Amino acid sequence: MHWTLVCDFPFVRYQAGRAVDVSDFHNDAQIAGTVVPNPGFVRFQAGDAQLIVPVQGDSLQRFMGLAIEARVCPLPAGRRQNIVEGWMSFALFIEPDQRLVATIYDGQTWVGVQSPPGTVPFGQWSDVSFEYDGICTARLELDGAVVGSSITMPVGMRQPHQNVTIGHWPAGDDRYTFTGDIGRVTILRRDYEDLWRDAADSMLCNRRLSPAQVVAMKEIAQHLESLDGRTMSRLRQLAAAQTESLFRILHRLRAGNRRRIADHRRFGNEALAAWCCGADLDRLKAAVLRFVNGQAGAPGTRQREEFKSLLTELTSSASPVDWNRPPFDRIRELFLTVIPESAFAESWLNHLRDTIVQDG
Repeated sequence: MHWTLVCDFPFVRYQAGRAVDVSDFHNDAQIAGTVVPNPGFVRFQAGDAQLIVPVQGDSLQRFMGLAIEARVCPLPAGRRQNIVEGWMSFALFIEPDQRLVATIYDGQTWVGVQSPPGTVPFGQWSDVSFEYDGICTARLELDGAVVGSSITMPVGMRQPHQNVTIGHWPAGDDRYTFTGDIGRVTILRRDYEDLWRDAADSMLCNRRLSPAQVVAMKEIAQHLESLDGRTMSRLRQLAAAQTESLFRILHRLRAGNRRRIADHRRFGNEALAAWCCGADLDRLKAAVLRFVNGQAGAPGTRQREEFKSLLTELTSSASPVDWNRPPFDRIRELFLTVIPESAFAESWLNHLRDTIVQDG
């Protein structure tokens, strides 16, 4: 999967009371309270200790998915110890019984994944990580081994506000302050651009590009580099709008139910197999109908109507860009060279939308 690194704190550079972020976004962390900087790690010695990363611009405001990696050496504290928390967005922490826990806030409730008690050792270094795909799955690891997982995470997450804090409760008191040492911390996001890169990889079905396709890819890159800022903004609006539509579709069809999640995953595999077998329209449509009808376990008129409206929403979200007029027409032509099957994708969506209710 594609990820974008938005924070990287190796704790080897400190400047003007800040820990320097070496990612391309330069989201430096303000050192506050009783934090002792050391080469390669910081030590938290009292309840006021924290590293504060202000949320500025959009580098920390485009989370569709999230991954956090940290090296930690906690000491017993008799309380929850925050490793990283984004204010009203996400949190990774250690409980007093040494469980590793991560939670995501979807705007209404915190949903989490956790390890068994006794997972994170006190008084020694461990590498911990949390990965959330933005759709339903999450995984916790300790020293490279999976220690917790979930397939019932929220579809989408609330974006961090004000700040992301290392070793403390953002904008709060000292009840969750870390005690001990924290080494390198990285935060990665999956935004709509990463999701569409993954979609393009799936559409290629792991095939090796032909010489003509390689040339087309290079020309696409050249065209994109030559676009003015306003035109690129229109492309980003398109990608963002369609990603939001897809997430709404997933959220409404899944509704946090394990059976629906399993149906969704099975449908995704069926649809991808149909696509990679030559974009078989009948096979794709049959997979969709099985998926939609299965939501209620009976003839699903309501589900089909809902799915039809969501497909309409998805196709209409392309309005910021007209692919039949310059400069996008040439990019579209080149894209069809790279992924020939996509030539039929739009007509297939329209056909499916127009026939799904009657075929049920």
